[in-house]
Amino acid sequence: MTRPRRARYEKADEDGDREDDGSAALNEANQGPPAVCMVFRLRDNDDFAKEEQLEEMKIQRTKIRNKLKKLNLQVREQANKEKTLLFLKIDAQHRYRKEAEARGIKVELKQIHGGAMCPYREDLEKDKCFQPAPDDQSETVFSSLQQLEMTDYIIRSQPMDKSEPIKPEELIHNQILAPNGYFYMHEEIFRDRLLDPSIYRWCDWFSPQPLDQVRVYLGEKIALFFTFKGFYISMLWAPSILGILVFIHQLYTWELTGHLDSPFQFQYAVFIPLWASLFPLLWQRLEDRKKYEWDTVNFEDEETELVEFQQHDDTVKHTRKDQYTEEIVPYWFDDGKWLTMYEESPDGLDRNKLWIPRPTGRCARQACTYLFILGLDALAVVFCIAMWKYLALPMMAPGKTLAGSFVFGVSFAAVSECLAIVFKLCIPRFIEWENWQTATDKEDATILRVCTFRVVQLYFASAFIAFIANRIQAFGDIKCPQWQCMPVVQVVFGCGFGVHCLFRLWAEFVWPWLYSWGIDRINNPHGVQHRKLPMEEQRAMEPFPGVINHYGAIVSQFGFVALFSVAFPIVPLLSLLMSLANLRILARHVLETSQRPPYECAADIGNWQTFVNLLATLSIITNTCLVGLTSRSIYFFYPHMSMVGRVWFIALMEHGLFIIKILMDGIVNGEYAKGRDDWEIREEKKQLLLDEKNKAYEHVR
Repeated sequence: MTRPRRARYEKADEDGDREDDGSAALNEANQGPPAVCMVFRLRDNDDFAKEEQLEEMKIQRTKIRNKLKKLNLQVREQANKEKTLLFLKIDAQHRYRKEAEARGIKVELKQIHGGAMCPYREDLEKDKCFQPAPDDQSETVFSSLQQLEMTDYIIRSQPMDKSEPIKPEELIHNQILAPNGYFYMHEEIFRDRLLDPSIYRWCDWFSPQPLDQVRVYLGEKIALFFTFKGFYISMLWAPSILGILVFIHQLYTWELTGHLDSPFQFQYAVFIPLWASLFPLLWQRLEDRKKYEWDTVNFEDEETELVEFQQHDDTVKHTRKDQYTEEIVPYWFDDGKWLTMYEESPDGLDRNKLWIPRPTGRCARQACTYLFILGLDALAVVFCIAMWKYLALPMMAPGKTLAGSFVFGVSFAAVSECLAIVFKLCIPRFIEWENWQTATDKEDATILRVCTFRVVQLYFASAFIAFIANRIQAFGDIKCPQWQCMPVVQVVFGCGFGVHCLFRLWAEFVWPWLYSWGIDRINNPHGVQHRKLPMEEQRAMEPFPGVINHYGAIVSQFGFVALFSVAFPIVPLLSLLMSLANLRILARHVLETSQRPPYECAADIGNWQTFVNLLATLSIITNTCLVGLTSRSIYFFYPHMSMVGRVWFIALMEHGLFIIKILMDGIVNGEYAKGRDDWEIREEKKQLLLDEKNKAYEHVR
């Protein structure tokens, strides 16, 4: 793997003048324990700031340095060559053990003690009970990500003198820190180890992902995403192979009949709902296995409340007796009710009766969010019907539906993606306004809103043509030419899938690359290669935005395959090829072109699982109706079947598939027993070790 060349730098105090020693400064920048980096603006290249402004910036830097020293943090400073930026590499090497023991940071025990994740204790480390971290060269028991998370936690904590704690986001907003001026530093050696010998190389398409190493370096949440991505890819092989065979036969029948209906569509329509129903069941087992392997079983019970939730104006604070310790502890709530006839005062003592029942608290804010989403979905439905009636139908004639179908499919998909942009801009503000208690609750709420919005935007056009246009005349004469909607559905579905993939490719990869290339050309018009310090390289990277949008892309693709791929059987193969490429691009994006993500844990994929289950259920209905009502493939078997016969066929096929789905739920579903048993054995060995150490400690006392 080729790395960009680095520049010569001065080891410099922000006000000092020293001789350029390039290599020594670069070596110093690459040494030391894992560090959190703060970046201060000294001046810009074209900055002619007044002396008072420069002095004020220097005073602010001094205050922050003093706070870091009071927190007993180790700080190393280095300026860039132009002396426009000052980098502070911060680590808490002297505080890791005390911090980890106070917070119960979990580290892995050696296999001789069971290999469980155990809260850190210094006496256990002295007895060499812990496994050395695989990504740290200093033989410490803490991974580099754990060290960075503890450093970040200490930086944000309140100093002993009760002064205001450091809030990096506010410092960036107030322009004391440079833009993107607070981040975790990448570890070059372990990052290269992740990239070079693994599936994330383009020349290797079949090796398993190094998921345990991804977990150590990036955290459980991102590792779980890559697990889900790999599972989705492996599950796509079966529908891809069958789909390409059906598609080839469709091309053959098209030469004979002039349409793409095939007798094998019926078998494919039976297979796809069963595949879609099996998908969430097998994923649940794999998810349970990882939950036990990574010891995230009790994560949501141990999760702490968000500080912004506790400080929110609408959050009500009360006290209660802890059911275990019987101590009086504070608690906060802002749940509200969906419908109530009474309005309570902030102290909860007075109640006023309302004339009309209405939601209160968070429920009222959720109702506003859903009204916003409903408005966007209604707008998409109106656009769909209007474009079909006034744009597409006038372009169609019996046997000539390609042009109108293509224009309609592309137009509606483009409108949906534009509405999606509006949704992405607004929904974070709604979620913040809703005031959720924990990060998991907040993410689950976001997922639910995304799914509510996307199910209409992505799939309504195909469903409208397939099931509504010929059967509901409330909007006038909108039926397909000669009542034949299957050729239209095939084109509309293919266009919708293609436009969705192109928008995603543009938003996630093409535009960021063009933006980065343009910025680089502006800053370096002559194309001269400058070597840079690792801090300067990583400060120029964008923060990693998280995995929620990437989950959304996978689940959206799953919906395309599960709901309507009978109309266009090559879609699973296209999804497979895109996912294989996307896996490698995304891995390199996380590891090479993004700042190192902060630590995040997750025990499951949240509400995405619920939405996948919903799509699997809907796939039985859509595939049955496509074959029984919209397609002519059933006539290959029963050429004289009447409409009443087709309705009976749909009912029998649908009920049969639902019965098989219920049987599959009973057979496949359930907790991963072997993983649970192994986890319980590890926990028992851990408890035996802790009991032994506690007894030895009591004996010494």
